[in-house]
Amino acid sequence: MKLHHIGYEVRHLPQSIRYFTQNFGFQIEKELFFQGEEITFLKKQNTRIELIKHSSQLVNPNVHFCFEIENLQEELQRTGITPLEGPYWIEQEKWLTVFVEGPQKTILELLQQK
Repeated sequence: MKLHHIGYEVRHLPQSIRYFTQNFGFQIEKELFFQGEEITFLKKQNTRIELIKHSSQLVNPNVHFCFEIENLQEELQRTGITPLEGPYWIEQEKWLTVFVEGPQKTILELLQQK
């Protein structure tokens, strides 16, 4: 298992992209739309941030950690964790992903690359 990305909901996607690219040297890795959300992945070396444009006026943006695992089904069976959402197949990336509840009701994403 390794950390795949940290997801961060933002109100203004272009402004957020500029912030991370200009201040920290991140580059746009990919842009996609998934379930009505506009998403941009930024990458710098081995660090990846997922910026998610949220349509509502967020007071406190949600943050989630995504762990890349070898076999999603085996991991869910081994841990006994029941997904809150998914599994979702993201065709253009060849990702199978689920969202699960972490400690203190935080959200964790588990992702398998196909």
